[in-house]
Amino acid sequence: LGLTPKDDAYAAAYDQYDAEAKKYKACRASYHSQLWGGHQRFFRSLITGFKVPKLVELARTALKEGKCVVVGLQSTGEAHAKRA
Repeated sequence: LGLTPKDDAYAAAYDQYDAEAKKYKACRASYHSQLWGGHQRFFRSLITGFKVPKLVELARTALKEGKCVVVGLQSTGEAHAKRA
């Protein structure tokens, strides 16, 4: 079977569509990854924020009792902020 110009045009259109579909799939995966990452960061910050008032209360009580207070944070997000 010989290819006609119509077949060549179809093949070219299909190749272009295929390339665009691959780009879309990669962009979509990146979008979902970024969306989920933002979701996790938001709720991690929210939960940390909920803990702050109790932390301050306990720290003030300990300081009044003459104790030293050390607050440790598991993650400050600084490394991620520098990458962005």
